[in-house]
Amino acid sequence: MSTTLTADRYTAATASSNGRPDGGWFPGSRLIQAEVLKLRRRRGLMAAALLLAPGVVIAVFVIRAILHLAEPAHYGPAGGIDAFANMSFALSELGAIVAIMIGASAGSSDLSAGVFRSLVVTGRSRWALYTARIPAGLAVLVPIIAVAFALISVASVALAGNNPAPSIGLMFWSGLWVELGTVVLFAIALGVASVIGTRSTTVGVLLAIQLVLTPIFMRTSGFDDIRQLLPGIVLRQLQPAGLGQVGPQGGLTMTVPSIAVLIGFWVCVPLVVGALRTARRDA
Repeated sequence: MSTTLTADRYTAATASSNGRPDGGWFPGSRLIQAEVLKLRRRRGLMAAALLLAPGVVIAVFVIRAILHLAEPAHYGPAGGIDAFANMSFALSELGAIVAIMIGASAGSSDLSAGVFRSLVVTGRSRWALYTARIPAGLAVLVPIIAVAFALISVASVALAGNNPAPSIGLMFWSGLWVELGTVVLFAIALGVASVIGTRSTTVGVLLAIQLVLTPIFMRTSGFDDIRQLLPGIVLRQLQPAGLGQVGPQGGLTMTVPSIAVLIGFWVCVPLVVGALRTARRDA
């Protein structure tokens, strides 16, 4: 009963966006806000996202600070540029997981909740229904990663002790790099979930690629032309030089224009394919 009422309220809100049933091809603010609300009401998703990003950052720095206070001779200060680099890399991986979860949820929530037909019969454009998920998902994802990275930056400077602290420039470019990676993975997850129609399959496949296949190729010599097509490896080549290197990266020599083209491909193609699938999906 409550699920039906929630679906009806959501349908009514999206149908009245911009004051007319169809609302055109572009989503209005009310439709985007409705999509944001859907994601934020998924308590399990929000709890997992907050624990994986800001939660892990807080836990790591607290543990490092306690160890330093307990045995300063064996454990150095919790902050500094090395801690900043390590946590930035960690957040890039954790942020990818959060992005995949949020993107998959945004792309499949209407189908899994059984409200897709109800939304379509109102006359709302399917393109508007789909495109609303993009800014809505980013409105949820980007602040979470930004808060986590801000915590890394503040802790790395405040707890640096006698260690060199990261510069403002390094923090700025590292933050953009981390956010870019999460946005790319979000776009891929949203598009794939819209095509497949299920969140669990999308999350499973993309996590396997990001956490298993990508690290294997990162440490494999040879197949340079093939492995550099993976989004995780493409993004790794944009990392700020001040972060250093993690793992062997021999043979990764793509130019910036080539990287830009591949990032555009990984963002645009899944989103376009997902939009076409949504436009043609049976209600």
